[in-house]
Amino acid sequence: MGQQKIACRYDGALIQVFNSLTMATLYVEGVVVDQFHGLEAGIGKRLVLKAVSYPFKSGSKTIQVFLKSGLFSLKWMLCIDGNYICGDKI
Repeated sequence: MGQQKIACRYDGALIQVFNSLTMATLYVEGVVVDQFHGLEAGIGKRLVLKAVSYPFKSGSKTIQVFLKSGLFSLKWMLCIDGNYICGDKI
């Protein structure tokens, strides 16, 4: 599978998620705000990365990254305050 990346801009800030077989990292403006180890977890959708009360220009927001794993694939979805922003809609 190799390394994958999702990236988007929200309220002027660059948000990125990098993942490999064993780890995922959430960056905002190049700064690590959360990491998750152990992507070999079971099949299904779950929250794996989260930054609570991140100070965007428009106010504090919660960044959430969901992982949905299947037999042969990983899908990632990035949300702000529960609203889809980028990645796979899962």
